[in-house]
Amino acid sequence: MDSNNLENVNYESLANTDEKKADNPERKKKILILIIILVISIIVISLVIFFIIKYTGEPKYDDGEADPENALYGCMCDAGSSSTRVSVYRWPHRNKNIIPLITEIGRQSIGPGIHEMNEKVIESSMNYLIDFCKDTIYKLSNKKSNLSEANFYLKATAGMRSISEEEQNKKLDIIRNVIKKSNLKFLNDDWVKVIDGSEEGLFGWITGNYLNKILFENEKEGKLKNIPYGSIDLGGYSLEITFTTNETIKEHNTNLNLSEINYNLYSYSFQDYGQTRFATILLESIIRNSSKSESSNIITNPCYLEGYTETYEFENIKYTIIGKNDFQLCQEYVKSIMNISEENEKSMNNVYQPKIPENMNFYGISGLYWIANFFKIADDKFHSASDFLNPTEEFCKKKWESVIKEYDEDIYYLKNYCTIGYYVYYFLVDGFKIDKDKKILAFPEKINGIEPGWTLGAMSYEIELLPLQGSKNLNY
Repeated sequence: MDSNNLENVNYESLANTDEKKADNPERKKKILILIIILVISIIVISLVIFFIIKYTGEPKYDDGEADPENALYGCMCDAGSSSTRVSVYRWPHRNKNIIPLITEIGRQSIGPGIHEMNEKVIESSMNYLIDFCKDTIYKLSNKKSNLSEANFYLKATAGMRSISEEEQNKKLDIIRNVIKKSNLKFLNDDWVKVIDGSEEGLFGWITGNYLNKILFENEKEGKLKNIPYGSIDLGGYSLEITFTTNETIKEHNTNLNLSEINYNLYSYSFQDYGQTRFATILLESIIRNSSKSESSNIITNPCYLEGYTETYEFENIKYTIIGKNDFQLCQEYVKSIMNISEENEKSMNNVYQPKIPENMNFYGISGLYWIANFFKIADDKFHSASDFLNPTEEFCKKKWESVIKEYDEDIYYLKNYCTIGYYVYYFLVDGFKIDKDKKILAFPEKINGIEPGWTLGAMSYEIELLPLQGSKNLNY
């Protein structure tokens, strides 16, 4: 480079360039800090949006399994007409008034019904069920404190309703005393009681809609978004129907509030309309009518299959009952003792019933499932009441000798399927006024893997009444 070119060099510019090169690491550091701040801001904003969606737009309920060691536990006894069954449940702590996910972790039963037991048998039976409840909880949680915090309930149904109130109270007091001696939580004598039929129907309704997640979906929306299923529960001694409607319910109404959503429910229980009681009343009606025209103690029963015979004592007289296979006459007898009303707002026995909504579907549970299963219509499809007729008529034509070879069933139930098949059809169509050809009836053995008995609904209802975690009212 010559001297002239050297004279033209801008030394100040070169100095500034060197300074900029020296400042470059510092500038990179500042840019990196800005990027980190931006990323953190994006993460924070995303988390805020996530929690806003989670606690406003998404379900409020906890749909996860409860931790066995830190869960809450409870035992619910169904004291029915033929046995007493205990179901053991687990659910997570609640700090909001929401529906928890309840898991059945064990089940055991013992017979006969409490109404048929004496004092010693009641005590030994309850101790058996209590021990099962305690063992089930302890094996899963491995914490003795969970036993003392496990609630124990017993709700008795139609079998106990069939005896006097004085006898009921004696038996219930025995049960209460046994529970109080256990290490389980029992804070209120009302935790052991006889429930009326409408409560039984209500609990069955809760169970079906709980398992089908309809109650959860409505809770998610904060309103009655999905129309719940109706419930028809055929027990041994009683028959219950429960459903929601937008109509004004004139009688037998229940306003149920679950997670701040109100359900306007019609619920009614027909005493003596359970399958066991109905079959007995039908047989005695046949005996009474036949004995007026016949001097012999041999009675033909058109609802029993030809070839079947039994001895039956009625009003201190022993009768020989012979099957006849006359399904036309059988249907007439079935309808004659149902006291069916032709009025639009009347069911059986002149009982008020609002019209069933057009878009209503029903779960048929308990005995209805077993009858539908026998006639091969218990599946994942919806059925009509008419679906009972053809298989019932085909069965009623069979001879007893062939039937006992074809079916692996208890004889007591097997002999009555002709009666009960027709009975189910008529109480659905003529009693409850369900369109005979409308496919709105489901008969599930399980809903989402769980049997739809009423005890789950009863436990869900009781949990709603319990104090929330952190509540000062921990003694109820």
